[in-house]
Amino acid sequence: TAYDDQEIITYELQVADNIMIGTAVDDAINYNSTGHGEIAMQLVPTSTQNQFVELTSSDPSILEVPALVAVPKNGDNVVFEMTSHDPAYSQNVTVTMTYGMQTITEQVWVIASAPQVTMVEAPQWVNGGQSFDITIHLSKPAFDGMTVDLVSSDSAIVVPDSVAFTEFATTATVTLTAGMPDNDTLVNLTASFGASSSGADVLVIGSAPTATPTEVPTETPTMTPTEEPTMTPTNTPTEEPTLTPTDEPTMTPTDTPTEEPTLTPTPEF
Repeated sequence: TAYDDQEIITYELQVADNIMIGTAVDDAINYNSTGHGEIAMQLVPTSTQNQFVELTSSDPSILEVPALVAVPKNGDNVVFEMTSHDPAYSQNVTVTMTYGMQTITEQVWVIASAPQVTMVEAPQWVNGGQSFDITIHLSKPAFDGMTVDLVSSDSAIVVPDSVAFTEFATTATVTLTAGMPDNDTLVNLTASFGASSSGADVLVIGSAPTATPTEVPTETPTMTPTEEPTMTPTNTPTEEPTLTPTDEPTMTPTDTPTEEPTLTPTPEF
């Protein structure tokens, strides 16, 4: 508005702003997958400069978004991708879109993978009639209302059909009571959820056990010393051998007499 001495003159200056007029994102995204978002823009027809929308995620470790997306000059909507990771549990992530002084936020529900049964803790053996605890372990926090199936291989240990987990818990403990089998009985206890499972073996000692194992009884052999034989002297004297004299040979004289030589006198001269 301008003033002078004669009249009041009014000028109108209309300025159209580039604005975001609407946004949309996927309501939910599975873990380790790709989702999409879209921003509806209103642009000034005479705008010649490149325009960008800034994006941020409240938790990039769960949901990644690009830092900037370009606004098409023809005024088409801005489309962008979002990449999810596997969170410990399903949760919302906030995506913030900023254009100039304008900010819009959207919520994306990122669905985590299902927890896996990783281990069943149980004692190695129990006496018949004894109560004991087993603990089931999960790979990540449980979701609300999660239950794990439980199966026993033998009636020596009776188990419930399932074990309930509280939300965000990674372990659950249940108390069982062994039966009274006549003989020692090895029982397998298996917990499962979906495609995952884990088990533990528990030995139930029978009503008349031969030994109560600490783990596996090892008997230390008793060495019985070997007695050296006692030599009892014989009182019977050893007889000296009797020598039978050999008969001296008898010389039988020969009947033919030995002729004595006849001496012939030498004549004297």
